[in-house]
Amino acid sequence: MEGMAKKKCVFCDIVAGKEKAYVVYEDEDVLAFLHKNAYSEGHTVIIPKRHYETIYDLPAELFCKIVDVAQKLATFYKKELKCESVNILHASGKLAGQSVMHFHLHLVPRYKNDQLGSLWYAPKDRCINNLLIYGRLTTSKYYKSLGSKTKPNFQTA
Repeated sequence: MEGMAKKKCVFCDIVAGKEKAYVVYEDEDVLAFLHKNAYSEGHTVIIPKRHYETIYDLPAELFCKIVDVAQKLATFYKKELKCESVNILHASGKLAGQSVMHFHLHLVPRYKNDQLGSLWYAPKDRCINNLLIYGRLTTSKYYKSLGSKTKPNFQTA
């Protein structure tokens, strides 16, 4: 990208203090702030302070730290905001719906009658036969490289 201007990143600007945000958590690597167009009370965006565009670029150790922060905040919100449940959402890449090209998780506290509905509903005609996908994945020549301790098992759940 030499000679090209760096694309503006609103999350990097928040980390640098150039953009305002209601920060609810910060450590040396992770920043969490309330979403400016929140879906629910306490809707939080959790980011690495350093710029990584997608999950593919993010070091595994940093991903673990971000998930740890999500868990801490979810537990805190359950006590303080009296939410009943949470959704943790992520999209990597434009096709998946990523709107800010800086890795982030959404922590969305859920409340009775919040009218958000189920975020996981798919029409029956769109459901995929996971047994076929499971077979394809676990017989892949790359499966062992994941380091999984699970041995392929084709029993149905």
